[in-house]
Amino acid sequence: MDSYLILLSITLLQYTIDPTFYLCSTTRSKVILFIHHIISIYIMFGGFLLNPFYHLIFTITVLIHWITNNNRCQITIINNRECGIDESNQFQDFLQTLNISKVFPNIHWFILPLLCLLDIYRIQKENVKITF
Repeated sequence: MDSYLILLSITLLQYTIDPTFYLCSTTRSKVILFIHHIISIYIMFGGFLLNPFYHLIFTITVLIHWITNNNRCQITIINNRECGIDESNQFQDFLQTLNISKVFPNIHWFILPLLCLLDIYRIQKENVKITF
């Protein structure tokens, strides 16, 4: 239960400092944005706090999605459209908000595979149960 509370707290923090939040005027657009932040925080921290096998599968799916969608997240495109923001604007996660992505433009392509490797390490080291 503590892990979920940590994820929710970090999500709320990232969500409230996202400048897009103030540009979105409808409840629907704010809900889409919030869900996107949940996904973002799960990608960054879920492997450390929850089952690394499920996190690995999810992260690989996100990478495949980016590859097959011209390096774009469909949720970002939908949210930008809903909020009246130019479709080329990127999702404002911590890396964007803190300008880390400006210094390292492809940092997500480094972090996600690294998180996958960490998940694999945890799965092997902790003998994580893989159940469906």
